[in-house]
Amino acid sequence: MELIDGPRLLGLIGLLAPDAAKRLLELATEGDWTTPTCGHCGIKMVAREGKSGSFWGCRNFPRCRQRIGMRSCYGFSGNGKT
Repeated sequence: MELIDGPRLLGLIGLLAPDAAKRLLELATEGDWTTPTCGHCGIKMVAREGKSGSFWGCRNFPRCRQRIGMRSCYGFSGNGKT
């Protein structure tokens, strides 16, 4: 198994036949791929606002306390509006 970055993956997909590349890209980008998944529970996290700013928190809080810092590019303002 070899770990590759996004640009290399897209380059490899570009080597496929056009119809195969299209099917693979549709499969890879279906669903909610912009929301992180909790590494402990395996479920999608939710955007939360805390004292230190915005973060992704596990839906199973308080049983699971996994969290991921959120970049400002997500546009989460803490009031549910972007």
